[in-house]
This record gives sequence, C-alpha cells and structure tokens, in this order.
Amino acid sequence: MEPTTVVHERSKGALRKLVRERLNAETQDHDDCSWQKFLASKLFRDSSAIVGYIAIQKELPLKTILDAALSQGKALFLPRFIDDKYVLARVDNLTECLVAGRYNIPEPADWCPTPSRLPENTLWLVPGLAFDQKGRRLGRGGGFYDRLLADFPFGISIGVCRDCQILPEVPADIFDVPMQALLTPTRWISSKYVLSS
Repeated sequence: MEPTTVVHERSKGALRKLVRERLNAETQDHDDCSWQKFLASKLFRDSSAIVGYIAIQKELPLKTILDAALSQGKALFLPRFIDDKYVLARVDNLTECLVAGRYNIPEPADWCPTPSRLPENTLWLVPGLAFDQKGRRLGRGGGFYDRLLADFPFGISIGVCRDCQILPEVPADIFDVPMQALLTPTRWISSKYVLSS
C-alpha cells in the first residue's frame, strides 16, 4: 500500500469514528420518518423502480417509502449478500420475501429474482456513514454499494442520512460512486434534481 493511500485510509477511519460519535450523541429519533415530501414529489411519482435498503444500526428506516413503492406498483429491489458482494433482488412483499441474511440483516430470500438490468428511471436510496454536499459518500469500508452502483449505472443515486452525517468534505477514491442527491428528514440537497410535487 502506498504511503498516500495509508494516510487516505486513516483519514476515512477518523471520519467514520467522528460520525459514529455524532450518531451515538443524536437525540432526535427519526424512526417514524414519514418522508411525505419525497413521496409527493414528481421524482418519486415518475420513477418505475426503487432500490432501497433495510435499515441497520443508526440508518434511517425507509419502510414508508418501500411500502409506498409496492402499493403504487413500482418494482422494488433490495440488496442480498452473495459471495462477498451485494446483488439486487426484486421484492414483492416485505413480510414474505425477507429472511435473515449475513450478520442477521434482513434481505431478500433466495427465490426472489435478480435483475440483469434496471429501468433508467430507477431511484437508488443509498445509506452511508457520511456524505458531503458534492455527493461524495463514506460507507462502512467494504465498497459493497460502490460495486453495486457500478454494475447498474442507470438511475438517480440518492444518499439517505441524518443531518449530522453531512460533513464539509468526504475523501473519495476513483472507484467511489458519488450520489446525485442527498435526502435527510429535513433537507433535499441536489444541484441537478428538484424535489417538487
């Protein structure tokens, strides 16, 4: 590993520690986040597919959005862990289609179909430990979402986080896929997309 890479990784490690401390100190509970403005937006309405996640630890829950996607007939995809990487699987029912996966995290069952491609008007809702206003994302260090986004280059990538997870700057490598927008319980940040109804 080159010396600059070592420094870069230390910088990422320090930021992960800082954000985890912020999250542990967070007193506002967003577990009942309704996401109404996002759900009423033209962006959500015009999408035909949603890539979401099942929240773990301090990630913001998306149940309201996932339920709305299914009730409106949108294709819903969630990550499933196979052979040390994420693949997407289509889910038609959040109760019947999820099983305990790696680290006991709920994920789509083996029988849920995996897509070979996604529609261009897919919205990606991506968790992360930290983001900056340029869309750079700091994950947990495995690169799972970066590889997944690279496998499916269509759609709009939206980082989902709490306000305390937005930093002035997040270091990025060439393989880190930037977000095109950020969604928090109080804000929508994007230089390209407007969240209008």
